[in-house]
Amino acid sequence: MFGFLDWLFFSKIYDEEMKEDDWRITAFEGDEYGISPYEYDTEEEYRNAVLDAQIAALSKPSKTPPKKDYNWRLTCEIDYESDVMPYDYETEEEYLKALEEWHEDWRERVDEESFDLLDPYMYGTEEEYKNDLDKIRYGWREEILLELARRGYPEIYLNPYEYETLDEYLDELEEVIDDLVQQTEEEERACDEGD
Repeated sequence: MFGFLDWLFFSKIYDEEMKEDDWRITAFEGDEYGISPYEYDTEEEYRNAVLDAQIAALSKPSKTPPKKDYNWRLTCEIDYESDVMPYDYETEEEYLKALEEWHEDWRERVDEESFDLLDPYMYGTEEEYKNDLDKIRYGWREEILLELARRGYPEIYLNPYEYETLDEYLDELEEVIDDLVQQTEEEERACDEGD
């Protein structure tokens, strides 16, 4: 069993050893070179080893390639219509080339329904094609509005821009007219019964 004197004796020895090893606690210069202070008996040996490692590192050519600059990704304009994203490319030139190719291949991305309505190979740009395609698909809306304006906007008015196709619009219009006819017939019956 240890007594107070034993503890005092061992703590004094421990404190002396710790004072000798204090340099190891604060030594961190060798971490970068894989050198541990606990591998050396004295601080001088350790510092010499670190110095040798530093000199060797400076005299050797760097084996790591230079870091690539990806800052262009932060400032480039992203075309959200395409599936081409800057983060998929190493350089801005590669990205711009892929983006250009994507825009040149627009005819190949035209869906079958659109192709049946209008041949994309008759157009030079995708924008021209889309404009004419929209006129074919949605031109009926303007015709309906012009006709409603000509008639003075009768009480039966459905906004054609709320419908995707002419068939949807006509189906809804037919329902509204049927409801109006039924309402009118009920009002006439009510008037006839009141007389």
